[in-house]
Amino acid sequence: MERILNKRTVIKQTLLLLLSFITAWITYVYNGYQDDSVLFLTVFYMAFFNVAAFLLGCIDRSLEKAPLCEGRSGMSDRKRFFLTAAVLFLCYIPYLFIFFPGTCNWDTINQIFDYYNGTDPMPFSWIRGQEEISVFLNDHHPVFDTLIFSFFIWIGRSLGDINTGMALFILVQLVAVSLVMSMMLMFMRKKGCPKIINAAALVFTALMPFIAIFNVTMIKDTTFTLCFVLYLIVYISINTDRPGLRDIIALIVLSVLLSLTKKTGIYIILLSNLGLFFNGDLRKRWKGIILSVLIPGIIMKVILAQLIFPAANIWPGGKQEILSTFIQHVSCTVIEHPEDIDENEAAVIDRVVDYNAIPQKFNPHSTDGVKDTYRFYAQSSDIKDFMILWLKTGLTHPVTYLKASAGTCGGFFAPVSKVGVYTGIPDQKMVEVSQPEDTLEIRQAYNEFLDHLSGLLIFKTVVYSFWIPLYVLVMAITKKKSKVVISMIPVLVSILTLIASPYSGARYALPLIYTAFLIYGMLYFREEKEDRDQASEGT
Repeated sequence: MERILNKRTVIKQTLLLLLSFITAWITYVYNGYQDDSVLFLTVFYMAFFNVAAFLLGCIDRSLEKAPLCEGRSGMSDRKRFFLTAAVLFLCYIPYLFIFFPGTCNWDTINQIFDYYNGTDPMPFSWIRGQEEISVFLNDHHPVFDTLIFSFFIWIGRSLGDINTGMALFILVQLVAVSLVMSMMLMFMRKKGCPKIINAAALVFTALMPFIAIFNVTMIKDTTFTLCFVLYLIVYISINTDRPGLRDIIALIVLSVLLSLTKKTGIYIILLSNLGLFFNGDLRKRWKGIILSVLIPGIIMKVILAQLIFPAANIWPGGKQEILSTFIQHVSCTVIEHPEDIDENEAAVIDRVVDYNAIPQKFNPHSTDGVKDTYRFYAQSSDIKDFMILWLKTGLTHPVTYLKASAGTCGGFFAPVSKVGVYTGIPDQKMVEVSQPEDTLEIRQAYNEFLDHLSGLLIFKTVVYSFWIPLYVLVMAITKKKSKVVISMIPVLVSILTLIASPYSGARYALPLIYTAFLIYGMLYFREEKEDRDQASEGT
């Protein structure tokens, strides 16, 4: 026993040391080498992670014996569901009045402007000076979201006040969020999650400021996140229970919605749905699982891309988003090792992005600068040559590539960036939505309040985008909870997509933030506890 214990201790400390070094190195690079040395930071994080591991171990032992939520206890499930939704709605609605008519970012403004701009020439990714296109809509951002946002703005215009249209959308979104999050809490209860986790999840969901503000934000990420919450519920249910036809249909419908509401959605459902085959009991449902991949793929790649988009004069969007990480890697190499780029290689780069603009446009924390110089008419052969160069340069300067990625997505994997929110509307005349002056003081006061809280660990993106999922995965493997590991597949795939994010914006990790307690609670679901107890009895 002592030998096994020592071996486990060595493995645990080795993994914590590796995690500490990675976290320290990302912190050092992300902060522009201005922090303490990597060695000092590694020692600091090693101490931090050991303390965290000890505390989490104590919590885990307590939760194993904690009272579980009962399926029914006095109040009916229906009544509890709507009461919880009502409580959440009442907690969120003050934010609509504070930030009336809601908040958004430039992406949303450009999406709405794209719709109302008709077919007038406009920059293909809304950066002035770029090549222009004359189309009905631009799928640079999902057309599905654009149509939803524009519909509510149209209602506002019809009523003579655009702000009313946006406020109406936010109101509908608040109702939807309240119902979806109540459904998540009820699902956790149904699965026998410990009462303390359910209570903490309710408090977190109802009172956490950044969740409430995203709920009053008109942005594609919130729309996608609501679909993801439902998708993860269905995914876990299929993996842990005996799925019926209704469950498979729900999986297909939600897979389609995830694909429609965000560009990365199709990749998340592709890998995640096929991952269900790791559960041997589900192989009898292989037709439904295959359909859950094929139907979204056919809709996105054939019906929309090949039929509807050309017929409706909708531009499919550029390839710069897919290439953004590769562009950042090569650009970082151009900045740090210009002597290694010869004329022919410079020409290869210039056929995809503006090579001469790289020194001025390169931003270590965002791919947008150089990416926005993407050549509109770049051919497939040009992109192929660029990718060959990317591979060649990466083999020569792998650390440079790692530094480039640490600069853009480091906030998801180290505590260097807060959960940033949008508390305003971009100052523009394109859509003419705006927040009234008479609420400016209260908005400013609330922003100051958020700034004071931003130093707290629970306001760091990494807690939700990496640390909680990592802990759950390690615990699930350690405790041999195979179904939890399979249920984690959509979460792990979502984390992989964060590596390709243009910057460490919390909105990209929003699905992981909203489902944080669901992810954590999976370790303690009743089915898993029963399986473990039965296994113990068998031995």
